[in-house]
Amino acid sequence: SKYEFGGCPNLRVLDWSYNRLSAMGLPPSLANCRRLKTIDMSGNKLLSGSIPEFLGGFHALRRLALARNNFTAEIPDKLSLLCGIGMLVELDLSSNQLIGSLPASFSSCRSLEVLDLGSNQLFGDFVVTVISKMSSLRVLRLPFNNISGTNPLPALAAGCPLLEVIDLGSNLL
Repeated sequence: SKYEFGGCPNLRVLDWSYNRLSAMGLPPSLANCRRLKTIDMSGNKLLSGSIPEFLGGFHALRRLALARNNFTAEIPDKLSLLCGIGMLVELDLSSNQLIGSLPASFSSCRSLEVLDLGSNQLFGDFVVTVISKMSSLRVLRLPFNNISGTNPLPALAAGCPLLEVIDLGSNLL
């Protein structure tokens, strides 16, 4: 990799959006930057394959944006570690080609306010089983997926009382 990070004790925001980053170009040494609060790597069409699992190790992270890339695998379970101590407020994985469902471990995301998984290939009933347990959620965007199951609105109304935006358009509900 061309880029290496040392201890980077003062780095809080890393914005590499709309560049030509590739998954192979993400240096593992980025994991040394433990105090990052924002990572934005949106719009890097060369980012593909799986979302790097080491991103789950940033315990101070409040915002993770990986939208408009070419990630094609399932959402890694380890990414839910960002919710473990209740810091993550916004997660944007929209406009990729992610498959599968949102892992059950994400139900621990009690501080998450914005979740955007729109324009992927996600399926199943995870809106009811996982997302409805995210009590701080204010914005939920899941359009253009293959989400199915029963009407999720009653579960969302009961479990997510702060919701202001719900976008479930163009699914299989």
